[in-house]
Amino acid sequence: MAASVYPGLLDGYTRFKKLQVLEDFQAPNLALVPNIVYVDGGATGLADGTSWANAFTTIQAALDSIRKDDDGDMIYDKDQHHLVLVFPGHYDEQILTAMYNVHILGLGNPGTDYGVAINYTPGTVTSTCVYGQQGSGNTLENVQINNDAAIPTVYIVNGDNNKIVNCVIRAADNDPTYGILALNAEDLQIIGCEITGAGGATGHKTAGIAINGGDMAGLVIADNRIMVQGTGAKGIYIAASASLHGYGPNVIARNFIDAYNAGATAKGIDVDHDGRVFVHDNCIVMAGSAVGIEHAGLGVMANNVSVNGTMQGDSSHSFVDDGAKG
Repeated sequence: MAASVYPGLLDGYTRFKKLQVLEDFQAPNLALVPNIVYVDGGATGLADGTSWANAFTTIQAALDSIRKDDDGDMIYDKDQHHLVLVFPGHYDEQILTAMYNVHILGLGNPGTDYGVAINYTPGTVTSTCVYGQQGSGNTLENVQINNDAAIPTVYIVNGDNNKIVNCVIRAADNDPTYGILALNAEDLQIIGCEITGAGGATGHKTAGIAINGGDMAGLVIADNRIMVQGTGAKGIYIAASASLHGYGPNVIARNFIDAYNAGATAKGIDVDHDGRVFVHDNCIVMAGSAVGIEHAGLGVMANNVSVNGTMQGDSSHSFVDDGAKG
């Protein structure tokens, strides 16, 4: 869809979404954002990202423009904020951002047909992820990512204070290994995302969300909807190798996890780390004798509900844990 189809509606919606993002910066107006870059896969203008008419046609091109000018000279300033606005449509690419304070915002509602959809395309950037992020202070918001390869869909390599908000991470037929894999979870926030399979897919075969090393402090995983179906898969996994810092609580809260089709060896939430991670108000659906929550650390567990087997109405299979370890 070209940007000119509904210019009035789009302009109004764009202004609203810009201001919504700017609230995170505590900035009162657009003048305080040094760099706004536009992306529209249907644009036919100058492709310099300065307006909807002249938008870049790929997200990667927009990110590259933040780093270097047309002559290849480095112009990137990590102390500035960079807002990348993406018009609804399909973007068949893999994306790598290795910068600070880059905020990617998809317009519309996340979904293949109604918003921004980033679709796995092999070999364009990297063979290890669909969206890879390095650096700090970055945001990925309001996009859908479709992956049909046996790789992590979203891969956060390092950095801190990164956010993934209101995104759809969709698995397809070849079993992505992880929905979101992070090697650093210092002030990482994963909030309001849907991480599921699609159609006949068997889903994420290792974990929906995994923190698999690096620093961990101020981690928030909250309000997500996760489905894993690979045998023995985990909805949320915190590895023992993560390095716990003393500041900031680590919280796993209000997530809905469906691991019923992952079998009796699956785990809804597996905190393999012996540090303090607070786990509360999560709802988990498991099969048979599978473990809803396993916690090796000093964290508090409260008000979590785990349902094993098929439940109709009230069932003895459902319980609210008492906060005990294990």
